[in-house]
Amino acid sequence: MKIISGKIYQGTLKQNSAFYLPLFPVKALYPDVFSLPYPVDTAVIVLPVEKAVSVLKEVAKAGIGSAIIVSGGFKETGREGAYLEQQLIIRKRCFSR
Repeated sequence: MKIISGKIYQGTLKQNSAFYLPLFPVKALYPDVFSLPYPVDTAVIVLPVEKAVSVLKEVAKAGIGSAIIVSGGFKETGREGAYLEQQLIIRKRCFSR
C-alpha cells in the first residue's frame, strides 16, 4: 500500500455542508475547483451521477490531470444512466489529450 503525501482539499456544492472525513481534517471548504489555493494532481468526485458529469467538466477545465468518480446510477439504471455514462466517457477523453 502506498502512503499518500501532500494536501487534501475538500469541496462542497452546498454552502456549509460537507461529508466529514475524520482521517483527513478539513481546514476549509472550497465551492469549486477553481478556488483551490494550490495545483491538484487528482480529483475524487463523490456525488450523484447527475452532478458528477458537470463537476468532471470543471475538473478538466481547471487542468487537474486525473479524476476518480465514486457514484452510482449509470447504465445499470437504464437509458438515462447510459447517456450520463457516455457523457463521462467523452469528458474522460479531455484528460487523455
